[in-house]
Amino acid sequence: IFRIWNFNERPEAEFKKAVDTALEAGFTAIKVHMPWHRIETADGSVDFSELDRMLDYVINVKGVKAAVSIDFARRYGDGMLSDDELQRSISGQLCVGDIYYDRAVLSFCSQTATDKAVSFYGRAVEHVNEKFGKSIILYLPAFTQYCETEYWCTDQFDYSDNAINAFRASLSEKFGDVSALNEATGKKFASFDEVEAPACSAHDALGVLWYNFRHDALPSFIDRLAAAQK
Repeated sequence: IFRIWNFNERPEAEFKKAVDTALEAGFTAIKVHMPWHRIETADGSVDFSELDRMLDYVINVKGVKAAVSIDFARRYGDGMLSDDELQRSISGQLCVGDIYYDRAVLSFCSQTATDKAVSFYGRAVEHVNEKFGKSIILYLPAFTQYCETEYWCTDQFDYSDNAINAFRASLSEKFGDVSALNEATGKKFASFDEVEAPACSAHDALGVLWYNFRHDALPSFIDRLAAAQK
């Protein structure tokens, strides 16, 4: 399968040439990458026409199957996601990168950001499935600047308020009383509100709890997307 990137608008002739060249080289399917911001704007306007044209050429003209990669990293400042809904590094910097443009990555612990993403993903899959059905091999959500289904790995993420507050809540649910947390970690917190997320490289008991929390946050969001797809 050959992936065609569409970070920016791609002329139709250029897209067709890429498809033709890939098939001539021996690829038997095409994965079409489509950023969320290219389909839905912050004001709620939705336009699938560009994606439809690409899939129509692959499936109906060239006669091969396709996959669809929905890219959830939006253009920073486009109005869909606020700074409070984005991931941050351990130093507090927003997770905004410069691959093709300033791509902003949502926090998997932001209820509002993930709600928007899940809602869009469900509508996108429904639209594509109605038009192209069994010719779609798979749908793939992507989150990072490099379109991976994971945390952005060029720094330590996610240290947003949403993530840290959710981490504290998870500790409260797990241990019940802060004294139990202190016993398990060797810390001296007076309350769960005092807990700060350690560095991702931390190997002590609190570091393991933080790792497990982050580990669980990602598949929890992916599970919500999968449920919307189904």
